[in-house]
Amino acid sequence: MLPGVLTINGGSSSIRFAAYEVGETPRRRLDGKIDRIGLSGTNLIVNDPAGRPQVPRRLAAADHRTAVGFLLDWLETQPVFASVKAVGHRVVHGMKHSEPERVTPKLLAELHRITPYDPRSPAARDRADRGVLAAASKIAPGGVL
Repeated sequence: MLPGVLTINGGSSSIRFAAYEVGETPRRRLDGKIDRIGLSGTNLIVNDPAGRPQVPRRLAAADHRTAVGFLLDWLETQPVFASVKAVGHRVVHGMKHSEPERVTPKLLAELHRITPYDPRSPAARDRADRGVLAAASKIAPGGVL
């Protein structure tokens, strides 16, 4: 299997993800989301490589850190996960941080510092981005962009 990349996008009440096989043309192997984080009815919704939705799975996720932990545990059981060599996460309103960067404690501190400039709830952005980035850095140390 070719090397893979996991993409993660943390929103205020959801986390979207996709795993791609890297090649001349990247091929999506798996994608889905955890929605309604912090609310009743939180679900993991996954699409197979052909884009067919699988049966949603209910979970209790009071916050993004719990949801990310569940997602990572679940991803580790998926065959495609063994090929993941890097993780990408989109940060909204990163100001001068508009290009891919390695996640470091310094970058996380800077993102936390500029949180007040985000038009959505600063607390929601902080929970989403910090939870996702911290967990992603455990998957691919030195490879989180």
